[in-house]
Amino acid sequence: MPTQRVVEWHKTALGLIRLGRSVVDRDALVGGNYMPGPGTTGVIDETTLTLYNGGQNFNPSGSAPETFEGYRYQGMVYLNCSNKTFRNCLFEGPASPTGAIVQGNYDASSGNTFEDCTFRPRTANDVVNCVQGRGLTLRRCDISGGVDGAGATRGSTSLRSDVVVEQCWIHDLLYYRPSDTHADGQTHSDAIQWHGGLGLTVRYNRIEGFSPSPDANRPDDGAGGGAPFYPLNVIMSLLMVNGTASAPTGELLVEGNWMDGGFVLINAQQTANCLTTGPNRIIGNRFGDAVGYTSPVPHILSTRSDKQIEFTGNTHWDKAIPLATGTAANHRVNV
Repeated sequence: MPTQRVVEWHKTALGLIRLGRSVVDRDALVGGNYMPGPGTTGVIDETTLTLYNGGQNFNPSGSAPETFEGYRYQGMVYLNCSNKTFRNCLFEGPASPTGAIVQGNYDASSGNTFEDCTFRPRTANDVVNCVQGRGLTLRRCDISGGVDGAGATRGSTSLRSDVVVEQCWIHDLLYYRPSDTHADGQTHSDAIQWHGGLGLTVRYNRIEGFSPSPDANRPDDGAGGGAPFYPLNVIMSLLMVNGTASAPTGELLVEGNWMDGGFVLINAQQTANCLTTGPNRIIGNRFGDAVGYTSPVPHILSTRSDKQIEFTGNTHWDKAIPLATGTAANHRVNV
């Protein structure tokens, strides 16, 4: 496997210390002062959860603030609601998922927060995603096992997405080739996909674009199967920025993340309607170099020449000491 072992560290007054499962007071963790991982994201103890088997629809009539803590959801979860907090919950989805197992693609979805939650679909296929919606905050979540990790969308009439992903660990996503989900015969697997709407913040996360799927770990067979960049077992991108004329994207902040893997790390080139409204900032991140496209430089940011993006202060990710400041890594490729 081409992925590198990483060590988790936390910055304290006494220096750097290793992190492990013993971390209890997660609210005391300061984003950017540690690299997220298994000890600081996701459900704290799965054995204590209460099973909720079947679909759950949170509808607009329940707009008062509510907190749901300690549940294991085995079914679709729909967030047609606002001001809900899910804490220490595991989302596994139904036995036969056909999209994101948690969906909040509604105008009514706003102010919904997931904290210390795990998103891990229990069934692997080429159409399952983890969580998608608008008006969402994902904090200290462990996200894996879907084709896409997190998705930012707008509602049917709203022009905003307003999604925050912070202090999360997104990793081990699925990649299929061949697959009939797209015209090019492969899944467009992305750690975060921004479908449309204004407002996306991605900060202080650890995002790894390497897939355990068999198709990502075998050579290209010349007949539309296998990994295009073998032996790199990479997914398409860590952040895919889309946008349409009716749902442009803009107001992006990507700050203080650890990011590695993917055909490209950040893909903002697919449409003229992406990043149309500013400010758009990609600052202070640590980037790895295990990306598929490397000519003329590693495609850390692949975008269009007319896009106004602040792309500064990014450095190389030192896998041995993740809090170290490495050499500059501000590679922008205009296509």
